Amino acid sequence: MTGQQRSFQIIPCPMGISSPHTHLVVSGRGVPHEPLTLFYEELQQRCAPRTLHTKMDLLLSFFSFLENPQSLCKVTLPRRQEEGTKATAAPFFPSSMSWAGSPSEIQAAVRLYLMARWGCCTRQHERHEDILLSSLVGGEQQLSLFLAVLRQFYHFMRERRDYWYEGNPIKAFRLPLRSRLLQAIAPGRLSLRSHPTCKQQYQYLIRGKPTMKLVA
Repeated sequence: MTGQQRSFQIIPCPMGISSPHTHLVVSGRGVPHEPLTLFYEELQQRCAPRTLHTKMDLLLSFFSFLENPQSLCKVTLPRRQEEGTKATAAPFFPSSMSWAGSPSEIQAAVRLYLMARWGCCTRQHERHEDILLSSLVGGEQQLSLFLAVLRQFYHFMRERRDYWYEGNPIKAFRLPLRSRLLQAIAPGRLSLRSHPTCKQQYQYLIRGKPTMKLVA
């Protein structure tokens, strides 16, 4: 798998440069990337600082991956592919416009990145591509957040009409059903754990701790 070094980064707007932005997202070549800069400002209004940092880190890692075609070409799929998994070749387009490629090109790049960073292939299932999680992954939550923020980026670009293709190319990807169900019930589990059961409440009363009330 590839390392997680990023060539894209967020920097304060240099002094002497007239810009409406206080910070700029720049590529590894030091060129300001306006779509990412605008998206960064959008997230600033919607996210807590810690969440903002995590989302941008995942997004810039992917863009850094796109900027280096050589690293894309080095990624190879396993020799024995499971039936139905998708093989793909590295897409070829200028790195400065790699994010604006056709849906099929973007999806090809995402497949390569999933393999490079998490060791995952995808399998076509009706209109979606299910991500086959490697036993070595150990970062399912991070992978899910990566897909979410990349999908959010393309939604934002489509609303601005900066991405002119129909549909969001990232909506094609999804985690297996089991993973989606676990994510859906996780908040409920957390809520239940935060409240003691009736049995626990009764035990508190028996031990003479009146902080809990017996409820039905």
